[in-house]
Amino acid sequence: MSQPAEKSWYDDGGLMLFLACVAAFVYFMWFTPKQQPVEIQIFGRVDQGLFGGETLKVTCWHIFPGTLEKGRITVLAESTSLAKGEVLKYHSFDAWPPNKEHQVTVDFPLHEVERSAPIRLSIQIVAQNAKDSHYQIAWDRNTNTWSTPLVDLSPR
Repeated sequence: MSQPAEKSWYDDGGLMLFLACVAAFVYFMWFTPKQQPVEIQIFGRVDQGLFGGETLKVTCWHIFPGTLEKGRITVLAESTSLAKGEVLKYHSFDAWPPNKEHQVTVDFPLHEVERSAPIRLSIQIVAQNAKDSHYQIAWDRNTNTWSTPLVDLSPR
């Protein structure tokens, strides 16, 4: 009787499947880009309108290593000083390059109900090539400055 021929190591299906899984794991761990959170800079000011109305202008730009792609920035304001229906603003983009030259500005009309209450802002940035980022900050109407520092609420 003849003995069966020995199999080569590469003829073993289980071993080849294991090596393919290890190769795929190594590829995804070291060669796929990691998504980073978006860092932002924010600037605010109150403009006096021509006929007496005030507007809070919130300007922000991002500091991200590259252009953000296919996303949106959402700004939610909470205060009794805001005009009715003017609490949510958003800006969608296909491409948003970094730095101040490409800033986004949203306007919130104000009225004279309660000047002592701060205007709390929640800012969310969602982009295809970055981690979702969420920030909070508050504006003081009496001093016309930020009353709290920018707080990053993004999961790391």
